[in-house]
Amino acid sequence: MAPWPSNMHKRYIQSFDTIFLDKDNEATGLAAAMTNLPKRASRRMSRLGIMLHYLLTDLPLDIQTTLAYGTSFSECRTLESYLDSFPDASPTGFQNSIHPGGIEQALIVNKQAVGAFFPMAGHRNLMMQMLKLAFSAKTPEVILCGGEEKGSWLTDYGLAHNCSFAFAMRLSHDPDGACGELTWEENAQHPEEAVPDMEEVVRLFSARNAVRLESDSLGLIRITPK
Repeated sequence: MAPWPSNMHKRYIQSFDTIFLDKDNEATGLAAAMTNLPKRASRRMSRLGIMLHYLLTDLPLDIQTTLAYGTSFSECRTLESYLDSFPDASPTGFQNSIHPGGIEQALIVNKQAVGAFFPMAGHRNLMMQMLKLAFSAKTPEVILCGGEEKGSWLTDYGLAHNCSFAFAMRLSHDPDGACGELTWEENAQHPEEAVPDMEEVVRLFSARNAVRLESDSLGLIRITPK
């Protein structure tokens, strides 16, 4: 058996859940995700907020939890709607465009508290940065979550994603009941390899595939299903 690398760190994945909306019929998926939401609240929430609420509702969030949230484009549909109202700018559209982000919407509805909160933005290395954060958290449990909204015309400019999805990964130090493992080695082995983006990682692991992410600056991260 090969010796355990001295620079390797490990966390255990207790749960991993995702939601992907049908590109041609997002309304059906959103309706299913809103079953536990008060109607009044759902009318004020973005697609990303609704999806995150659906994924986080049953997770044990408290002051012993670190929550990291990542997205590249956030609530792009709300922004598009407001910009589409010009030259007669919509006051309602403006209010919606500056409302709390998706993760705040999800937490506010359920009045959920966390011990530490890290909102993160980025693109190709975003998921890797989020996964690495799990190893520096000071709380017993870490929840990584994030996602994107499918844009319309903003997608043509590279300012929105091409599908709507969200995920939530719960991590701890406890191997009991784990559905996978997350490991990090500080030194990369093949840093020239392309790093999969958030959607690629989420789709791969949700299909029970092992995932490898590597960069010269962030080291080597593996997500392995059990």
